[in-house]
Amino acid sequence: RTGFMGKYLNQYGSKQAGGVEHVPPGWDTWVGLVGNSRYYNYTLSINGQAERHGGDYKHDYLPDVLTREALAFIKNDRKNAKEMKDSSTTSTTKEGETLQKPFFLIVSPPSCHGPHQPAPQYAHAYTNKTFAKAPRTPNYGSHFARDKHWLVRQEAMAWDQDVQRREAFGDWEHVRRLETLLSIDDMLEDVVKTLKDMGELENTYIFYTSDHGYHLGQFGLLKDKRFPYETDIKVPGFVRGPGIPPNSTSHAVVVSVDMVPTFIDIAGGHVPEYMDGASFLSELQNPSLSSSGRSFLVEYYGEGDTKGPPHPICASQWKPGMYCEVEGMESLQPGPFEGGLLCSCQDSLNNTYSCIRTIFPEEENTLYCEFQDSESFVEYYNMTTDRWQTHNTANTLTHSEHDKFQTLLSTLKTCKGQACVVKYHTDNVVAEK
Repeated sequence: RTGFMGKYLNQYGSKQAGGVEHVPPGWDTWVGLVGNSRYYNYTLSINGQAERHGGDYKHDYLPDVLTREALAFIKNDRKNAKEMKDSSTTSTTKEGETLQKPFFLIVSPPSCHGPHQPAPQYAHAYTNKTFAKAPRTPNYGSHFARDKHWLVRQEAMAWDQDVQRREAFGDWEHVRRLETLLSIDDMLEDVVKTLKDMGELENTYIFYTSDHGYHLGQFGLLKDKRFPYETDIKVPGFVRGPGIPPNSTSHAVVVSVDMVPTFIDIAGGHVPEYMDGASFLSELQNPSLSSSGRSFLVEYYGEGDTKGPPHPICASQWKPGMYCEVEGMESLQPGPFEGGLLCSCQDSLNNTYSCIRTIFPEEENTLYCEFQDSESFVEYYNMTTDRWQTHNTANTLTHSEHDKFQTLLSTLKTCKGQACVVKYHTDNVVAEK
């Protein structure tokens, strides 16, 4: 059986996307959030039927609602599987091997997405804690923004004009994000305990990850996730399950399109040729394996509008085509940023780029990006010597190096299926099938 619970797509549930009645194919149990991330006052599609929630913590706080739904799904699924086994109705393979029907469950909570409202008991868990500040990484602040894309340079100037408040806001946002994640800690603990109590923990793979990274002050960018830098494109990756050594670390280069092929591999299926990505199950079970190098595509299409700034406070920052938001307006628990309103211009129509990220252990660790703007702007970083991407050295590339990256970009932007899995086993680039 399969189950999905939580945020699906930003426009899910809208009339243009089929309404709450639409249940995407493949899901036996569907608990889909209508629209973007919310914690209270939202609608869920429960197998195609609308279920509306209000503002009461006990009944409506979405992370907890999803926890209850997930636990019910697991308990019901295992109960049904046991009943099938007891009645001798287990499925059988062609080779005659008896199988117990597995389950596949995705839980997609809003945390720690804005409006990042922590549960009441966690609302001030990290407030005024000295350790709970936005990470002051070596690329924090505006100093290393001058050789970046124009939007980064623009936002760095806004940072310089209001450094103290912008730093304070980043710390406030970081604390709120951490506090919302405490409910996800509870969720994970409850799921693990339930599986253990049912005798299924050691027979279950658990993946913990996110859909994107985040910046809070790096290069003077107030907040968000729409740039090609490591802060934005790297995500956590924790896995436990059968055959995976505890407390081990794999150095495999994994991207989001590898997740589904890995799930198929775990289930003993065949990964279709049309599917992008490759299974990393063998690397999880054998973390000491030397990691082959890999190049992969990082792409983004910028968003913005030409109607004007969203608020008078953005008048000096906004330019036609930019996307800006007003920060500091949250009214619900635990309340707004006390430093007043700030304008955060996070995107623009020409913040559109295609990048090649190459990670080849002990050989190459680079990022090459081409922007679709009036400057045909290029950024290049050698992370072997510049881990924090502080110096854009695109002007040092030779013609042959430019040609190499552009050829690889062209390949990865138009490839399909397994031809998109570009790994390095020797000095040559191969498409691994």
